[in-house]
Amino acid sequence: MLEILTQPTAEVIVNKQEWTIKFKISSGAEANVISIDLFQKIVPRPELKETKQILVAYEGTRIPVAGTCMLSCAYNKAASGRYEFFVVRTRAMPKLVYEACVDMGLVKLAGTVEQNHETPFIQKIKKD
Repeated sequence: MLEILTQPTAEVIVNKQEWTIKFKISSGAEANVISIDLFQKIVPRPELKETKQILVAYEGTRIPVAGTCMLSCAYNKAASGRYEFFVVRTRAMPKLVYEACVDMGLVKLAGTVEQNHETPFIQKIKKD
C-alpha cells in the first residue's frame, strides 16, 4: 500500500536506543501503531501481548493486529514516556496519537475553549 505523507512526522527515540523511528503525527488516530516488521527490529524487544481489540482504518477496512506492546519513547532526549502500541501485520508507517505527541512536546495546544456566559450554548476559541 502506497502511503502519501500529508501529515507531519517526527523522529522519536524508542526503547532508550541510539536509533530513531520516524512516526507520523496522527491527530485523528485513536491508537499508536507500529508494524510487525519494525517491532521485530527493536532491541531489546518488548513483550507482545495478545489483544482482542480490532483496529479499523479511516476508510473502514480492518487492520490485522498481532498484539500490543509498551514502548518507551523520547523526543530530543527531553520529553519521554511509555505508551501502548498496536503491532499490526501491515506495512504501515508508524503512527503516534495526539496525546502522546502533546506529552512529548511534539505538538502544542495553542488555544482553549471557554464558555460564553451570556449565551451558555455557544463556545469560543480563546488564543493563549
